[in-house]
Amino acid sequence: MQKVYHFTITKKDNLRYNYLLTQKRLFGASLLTLAIIGAVLALIRYAQGLAPLDSLLQGALLGVIAAVLFLVSGFLSTFLRISNLYKKKTLTDFTVDFTVDKTGVHATSERGESTLLWKNVLFIRETKTAFYIFYDKTRANVMPKDQLPAEDVKNLRSTLALYYGKSRAAQKTPEKK
Repeated sequence: MQKVYHFTITKKDNLRYNYLLTQKRLFGASLLTLAIIGAVLALIRYAQGLAPLDSLLQGALLGVIAAVLFLVSGFLSTFLRISNLYKKKTLTDFTVDFTVDKTGVHATSERGESTLLWKNVLFIRETKTAFYIFYDKTRANVMPKDQLPAEDVKNLRSTLALYYGKSRAAQKTPEKK
């Protein structure tokens, strides 16, 4: 079974991909910000003579505000970085044809051709907006769902699951008894 999927990778797709990459790290750093600022502020307010519960509430409130600001600044910096790259024409929209078959994912675009063998796929992530086929921790083939008919989304999902699953099963070594 072999099918060619045609995509135009746009600024919107690049933003979504970069948000996906920074999501965990940004959320973790925001929680750390919440804990540190909340705890330090609660201790300071307690040392100033405020009741323990009031100190904790003020520390938690300001910790949440700091975490939200940290999260917003992270997303804003990603947006500005990608926008700047598009403005300088370092990044531009491009079209790509992906062919998915039993050997892997073949990409053809004006930038060249490549083949990603199933054994080299680290993981596949599906979001509401796209399929991401990761071949490195921070590099992936992006397949936006909004550019496909619903039937093709279903077919692509099952094809990826079929071939990726077979590849993973083949790479596992049998357990020793």
